Amino acid sequence: MKRYFGGNPVPKGIYMNLRNGQLIQFYGDIRILPGGDNDKFLKLPGWLAVILSPIMGLAFIIFLPLAGIIGFFSFIVYKTGLASTSVGRKLSDRVSKISEAN
Repeated sequence: MKRYFGGNPVPKGIYMNLRNGQLIQFYGDIRILPGGDNDKFLKLPGWLAVILSPIMGLAFIIFLPLAGIIGFFSFIVYKTGLASTSVGRKLSDRVSKISEAN
């Protein structure tokens, strides 16, 4: 897999932006990568793009609700003042261990 930079002409294929994970396909006559010199792209084989796309989508589906739930409970603990009690510290330690495991 070869790396390319934004603004450069490239051969036909599927490219992944290493900064945000966006997949870009080039099959036409004009094949110039978007972005500037700071944007790095990786040319992916077609079979790898077919495997990675659903996995990346599944990661977003799982992560976003989990982040919202953890943020909501953290806000409740902060606002109720439980964080300053021993129960709150134990609860926050458990939440941090769960978030580190994911």
